[in-house]
Amino acid sequence: DPIELARRMGRVDIVIFEGFRNTTIPMIEVHRPALGLPMLWPKCSSVVAVASDAPIDCPLPALDLLDAPSIASFVCAHLGVHPIGG
Repeated sequence: DPIELARRMGRVDIVIFEGFRNTTIPMIEVHRPALGLPMLWPKCSSVVAVASDAPIDCPLPALDLLDAPSIASFVCAHLGVHPIGG
């Protein structure tokens, strides 16, 4: 359970987990169209954005998978957390 794992972390602002597709915590879907797999967001209401290495057709915010600073900015804005130095 990711919530229980986060509680063990102590006092932190953000915890990022990989996996845990069947939870209700907000998530960013990582999608690589070249793999030919279906996108998760249409059936998963927990997806708040999609990070991809190619253009995608999606009503959610589309993030460039290769632009880590932009993804970090999205996460901070989504959670209402101010980045260090920001």
